[in-house]
Amino acid sequence: MECLRRGDYLGGYESFMAATRQTPGDWYVWYGAGQCARFLGRIGEARALLARAAALDGRQTTVLLALGITEQLSGSYEEAVDTLVRAIDLDEDFAPAYNSLALTQRKMGELEKALHNYDAGTKALARTFVRALANEAGSRIVPFRMVQGERWLECAVFGAFFHASEVMPASGVSWLSGEQTKRALRSGEYGGLMYFDQPGAEGTTRVFLPNYFCSFQEYLRSGGIFANLIGNQGTCLDLLGRHEEAEAYFEEARDFASPA
Repeated sequence: MECLRRGDYLGGYESFMAATRQTPGDWYVWYGAGQCARFLGRIGEARALLARAAALDGRQTTVLLALGITEQLSGSYEEAVDTLVRAIDLDEDFAPAYNSLALTQRKMGELEKALHNYDAGTKALARTFVRALANEAGSRIVPFRMVQGERWLECAVFGAFFHASEVMPASGVSWLSGEQTKRALRSGEYGGLMYFDQPGAEGTTRVFLPNYFCSFQEYLRSGGIFANLIGNQGTCLDLLGRHEEAEAYFEEARDFASPA
């Protein structure tokens, strides 16, 4: 692992291979050896090592993702699709697997399927965010930031509906008007709250606050996977001849890929 941190993939490969001889039943050492081999450009060997790791423990989504990528790099697209779908079946919120699945489908010329799975990856990010959502007045208040595009906002709205339907059920979802949002941002009246529940005759409406949207935007900016997903969607749209739409995706991807 120290070799990997230093970018010494050959040293990491040799150490992991030594570990496979000492503990051949440990999936992790085969996975580590396979990842090092992949970074060394030894794709065929990496695929074999990762397949061994998956055979030892077929429920490790990180192993299935790595194996699917090597299958894709080997040109075995159908096998890659099967492997990446297995990873998603194990964890429906595993956004990197959606990204790699869609990339494989793009290479196969299945652009509409690829578009669907890139979008599914953004929804997986939304579910991950709202499943862990803490609604506390003392939480950090994330500053508002203007960004290009609307994909992030569509993703945040999806997350709000998912939260109210699956995480903490409510009868409906709402958010502040534009003027109310400006006033709330100026006054800080809601503190670090993400939402509040408003009782009504037809049940409880969950009102999502500016800090939810600002925090969601910051979350999407971290890690780079959201920028990857929508940038790749743009590539598919461009290949389909939808050039103006593609450029909007590219602009937003560039914005979310840039430092905060």
